Amino acid sequence: SDIEYANKNQGKLSGIDTGFAELNNKTNGWQRQDLIIIGARPSRGKTALALNCSSAALRSGNKVGFFSVEMSANSIIKRMISDYACVKFTNIRNGFLSNSDIASIAEACSRLASQGLFINDTPSIKLSDLVSDARRMKRNESIDILFVDYMSIIDNKQTKIPRHEQVAEICATLKGLARELDIPIVSLSQLTRETEGTRPTMANLRDSGALEQDADLIGLLHRVGYTDETRSEAQIDFLLEKNRNGATGDIHMVFKPSYMRFKEVENERD
Repeated sequence: SDIEYANKNQGKLSGIDTGFAELNNKTNGWQRQDLIIIGARPSRGKTALALNCSSAALRSGNKVGFFSVEMSANSIIKRMISDYACVKFTNIRNGFLSNSDIASIAEACSRLASQGLFINDTPSIKLSDLVSDARRMKRNESIDILFVDYMSIIDNKQTKIPRHEQVAEICATLKGLARELDIPIVSLSQLTRETEGTRPTMANLRDSGALEQDADLIGLLHRVGYTDETRSEAQIDFLLEKNRNGATGDIHMVFKPSYMRFKEVENERD
């Protein structure tokens, strides 16, 4: 039936829209039952990228579950409003808003309120609680995709075992959960310090090599520079290092921190 559906809908995504055309071309969207890992060093925009992908899923009519272990729901929503309304995030925080900004924010809030976004911002959430609440979201809200920000600070009760083994268990649990709920799960992860200033690889994923084994798709964010001297836009390469069912390769992007937004760029870089 899957093959027949693909044949009847040639060219259409079989998965959930990622929000990025080139990434869609390589993955055909986020696929059901897949565990997707996005790794980056701190302040490289991994949460912003996850929120951009969440927005794309919402715009295409999907319901989104979002576990934010590190950031409050208030901050998550403000970031999404900045993206939706095209209003600088700093202006939203400090209140320096024009009348047109306020109108855009009101429209963005209305759009967000009408879409299926469900956030759990429990700090240091226990793995068992995450699993049970994800099941509840699927059962009661019929979510289509789940984001976890981020894997390394999920609390695992088995404190007597090394941290890399705890993370391996968390990874295996998320993979099993993706298959059980029949949805893609996108989890963020940190990279080791050795990647500062160098191109990262899957081996640089922090805490556990199990991530390389269990994940169906692994993407790493690598900052290669800035577009100008003001550093208002960062040149980011999304390194698709593993894709169990498709092509790998580099996707060139620009990150605009003021709007918490990633955008693909077509030109090739030296």
